[in-house]
Amino acid sequence: MDEDDPFPDDPTGVLESLRRLDNWAEQISNQQEELLRQLRQQTEASNAVAQALADEDFDPGPKPSTYLFNMSALVPADTTENDPITVTREIDFDGVVRQLRVVSTGAAQQSVGAQFSYASGVRVMPRDDPEEARYVPLGDEPIINTPNTEVSDGDEVVYSFANTDPSNDHFVTATVQIEEVTA
Repeated sequence: MDEDDPFPDDPTGVLESLRRLDNWAEQISNQQEELLRQLRQQTEASNAVAQALADEDFDPGPKPSTYLFNMSALVPADTTENDPITVTREIDFDGVVRQLRVVSTGAAQQSVGAQFSYASGVRVMPRDDPEEARYVPLGDEPIINTPNTEVSDGDEVVYSFANTDPSNDHFVTATVQIEEVTA
């Protein structure tokens, strides 16, 4: 008889296999109980949040407002980059410039260009070095830019437009979307 054999009357090993299966089932049961405990905790936390949201006194704080400014312009033929048409808006709140959108349908061979900047001279679009590209060429597809740059109460934002088409004026649709930042 083997002294290390826990089941000396089990020469086929069936009892040992059943014991291992029983241990494995117990481990699974313990893991399931732990998962149920964690699920109950999560449910309680979710219920507490739902109750707080339903409570009349719950105030999540002010929602930020987002404003869309129309800065479109008719750009006359032969408007140079050095003497562009500009549209300026003074912003009367602290915020973040979330989106710029500009397009000029029918802009002959991208002869119309746009630039967005602050009156202080900080250029947002295009961000290229001033010697490389001062304007973004426009076409039939809108250019959408999400700079996420800050603007302060009293700052002015500026769209500048140039048109190298020698004989045709071109209309440029330009918008800036600014989200108000609340303290």
